[in-house]
Amino acid sequence: MKKKVLISAIAISLLAVGTGAYAYNEKVEAAQLEQQRIQTVDKAENAVAALYTSDKTALATDLENKLQAAKAAVKKVENTKVKSRLSEKITNAEEIFTIQSEVSNILKNGVVDEKASEKQVESISKKLGQVKDWNESIYNSLSKQLEEAGKQLAAINEASEKVKAAEKSLKEKDYDTASDLIAKVKNEEKKEELTKQLKAVNETMVAKAEEEKRKEAEAIATAEAEKATTVSNNSSTTNVSSGSSANSNVSSGSNSSSTSSNKPSSSSTYSSSNASTSGGSTSSNPKANTSSKSTSGSSSSSKTTSSSSSSKGSTSSSNSGDKSGQVTNVEKTTEGEIDYKGTGPNKGSNTYEGGTFDGSNIPDW
Repeated sequence: MKKKVLISAIAISLLAVGTGAYAYNEKVEAAQLEQQRIQTVDKAENAVAALYTSDKTALATDLENKLQAAKAAVKKVENTKVKSRLSEKITNAEEIFTIQSEVSNILKNGVVDEKASEKQVESISKKLGQVKDWNESIYNSLSKQLEEAGKQLAAINEASEKVKAAEKSLKEKDYDTASDLIAKVKNEEKKEELTKQLKAVNETMVAKAEEEKRKEAEAIATAEAEKATTVSNNSSTTNVSSGSSANSNVSSGSNSSSTSSNKPSSSSTYSSSNASTSGGSTSSNPKANTSSKSTSGSSSSSKTTSSSSSSKGSTSSSNSGDKSGQVTNVEKTTEGEIDYKGTGPNKGSNTYEGGTFDGSNIPDW
């Protein structure tokens, strides 16, 4: 009996020792697994943290490779919450990297790209707003870069507009303003392009100024030529007038002497039928005409005398000046021409004509 009890005690002791050993092994394994989980999380945390610089003010260099490493480390994390949190951080870093790349494409080494536009700046600016919640330092840095890009784009656009204004107006003021704005453009390619445009404007302005000077010179030359022509014409007119005045004086003296006895008296009527004045009309009686014809031979000398006396008497008052009159209702009675001036070859002839002399326009002296 004692042997059986002893064997049972030994068996129980061995069983107890075995059970305790197993429990111990489980605890060790559990501790090891927990340690591995902790190490896995730590590795993932460290991989995610490596996406940024040590001071967390910027994304790390060689970010693409580090993103791949962080994703692989987070994938091993068993804790769902931890895994989700670290995955979100990776996504945020990727978003920041995308925005940073867009900013870098617009502003390279502090100089805005010539192909950049203000619309691009506005679009990136909207995306950048969410970065502030993820990393304020990076947000501030990218915001400053984006603001600089916007300023440089505005300077380029303003310079371009002023160049266009100078092209249109061709004014020196617009040209100078455009030149000053171009000097502020940091992008060398864009500056060179605008400089070429402004150079063409300058050439046009110079050509315009030369054309205006040429036209002004032509206008001055034309004015001087017209002035010289006017002076020449005035001089010629003065000479002609002087000559005409002299000729007029000579003619006046000649007329005064030549017309002293050739004008009949005002409103006198003369007739070859009876050699006497009769109030401006001739007789219409046939008998009187017959009688006149019958005695024309015997009275021809008296007619001549009477006509001559009448003519001398009627023109004596015109010796003091050149007075003009008009003879109307002329009737030819015998052959010959009337010479009322008394200066022609028929002066003193016995040829007579009847008519009425109107001296109403002869001024009184």
